[in-house]
Amino acid sequence: MVLIEGGREGDGPGCVGGAGREVGWAAAVDRDVDHFVDRGLDDDGERCVAVAGGACDAVCERNLYLQRQLRETLGKDRDRMDKVWFVTDDAAIRPEVQKGIEGAQVLRVSREDLARRLAPAEGAALEQHLYLVDPLGHWMMRFPAGADPDKMKRDLSRLLRASASWDQAGH
Repeated sequence: MVLIEGGREGDGPGCVGGAGREVGWAAAVDRDVDHFVDRGLDDDGERCVAVAGGACDAVCERNLYLQRQLRETLGKDRDRMDKVWFVTDDAAIRPEVQKGIEGAQVLRVSREDLARRLAPAEGAALEQHLYLVDPLGHWMMRFPAGADPDKMKRDLSRLLRASASWDQAGH
């Protein structure tokens, strides 16, 4: 499992990532979060990645909500997208947030380590974006902070439609 550095802000809500250096997931993952962790990230789908501290401020809550909603609006393709939340500190996850992350893969990761792997837009914080990582671990998109959910869904639907031709079961 790899995550690739790269990417740049594009014209649409989701910007397309550029070429980058492969970095192993294992190098990024420090320790698991309680019983919410699905050991071994799934290779079967795109990953919509949120980054935030365990206290989960308003931006974090919005990103986790968007992550859930984007997945649900995909209809029959919802199983092609996994939700991942990288928690960047030791703060406890609030019970009300725990209810909203059901089905997500939640891992504690050093913020500094993630900052070397995912890059926010210039002038933005790492935590302000949602990132899309493909099944091979390539960083594909970075949604701008405060992006329009309808445009995000459109971009994600287009990506899934395009990847259907190369996303074959068992390969």
